[in-house]
Amino acid sequence: MTYIRLEKDSDGIVELIFDQPGKAVNTMGREYDEAMRAALVDLQAMVAEGGVCGVYVRSGKAQQFFAGGDINEMLDMDLNPSAEEKTKMYVKYKTNLVKYKTIWGKYKTILGKYKTIIVQFKTICM
Repeated sequence: MTYIRLEKDSDGIVELIFDQPGKAVNTMGREYDEAMRAALVDLQAMVAEGGVCGVYVRSGKAQQFFAGGDINEMLDMDLNPSAEEKTKMYVKYKTNLVKYKTIWGKYKTILGKYKTIIVQFKTICM
């Protein structure tokens, strides 16, 4: 099982399901970052193939959508990175942001104005 699953039903609705393996709650950290980038690329491919009419975003966890940042990764962070490391982090952040915007922009363009993205928050989301 991967952190983010994409499941397309017979009506053309793709479920984007957050379900971090081995954890009681979903957290945002390196694993999330890698999984989200891969999921967006896969979603873009599904849309390009045709037949996608909407995306339903939900959690695979029964009690919570997201807990927030991964505390263990935060505790391991270098709080005083060098200027070179700050630059690397900024460039990575900007590069990923551009990728996300590009993929979502193409998704919206491909789907057109009658397509929908729905996010389910039936549980706690912090």
